[in-house]
Amino acid sequence: MSMSYFVFVNDLPIREEWQSYFDMDQIPIKLIESIEVKDYCGFVPMELDGYDSGVEIYLGKYDPEFFPEVKPFIGDRNIMVSFRFGGDYGGLCCSSAAAAVLAKRRDGVAYFDVHPQTYEQMMYEYNEALSDAKLQCKPIIETDVV
Repeated sequence: MSMSYFVFVNDLPIREEWQSYFDMDQIPIKLIESIEVKDYCGFVPMELDGYDSGVEIYLGKYDPEFFPEVKPFIGDRNIMVSFRFGGDYGGLCCSSAAAAVLAKRRDGVAYFDVHPQTYEQMMYEYNEALSDAKLQCKPIIETDVV
């Protein structure tokens, strides 16, 4: 089953800016250098605390028919960024942290399902999932070394 965070913003950062948001908040995520944010569509590889991970990211104009319940809360923000994940804690970490820092640093509004999310709520999810992600990734890395 897949789940998504949604962030509504007026503009998008360039890749270096978004990376700086992770760095400023001391989040151990590295965006890949070969793809610009405006070109994100589909799975975007990331490095999470030294492990390969990532999240599906989709960009588009906000359509009130798709998500009418958020219209009263997002004001004039017209770009919708979807962070879709499922199946592992690494994807949850990448999506919750990426959505959190984007909303925080770009005056965005974030949602999980149809529920508004604060930065603190998303970072709680990230921190809870990070230790599980490390446990999930560690056996894979150890078996690859052998």
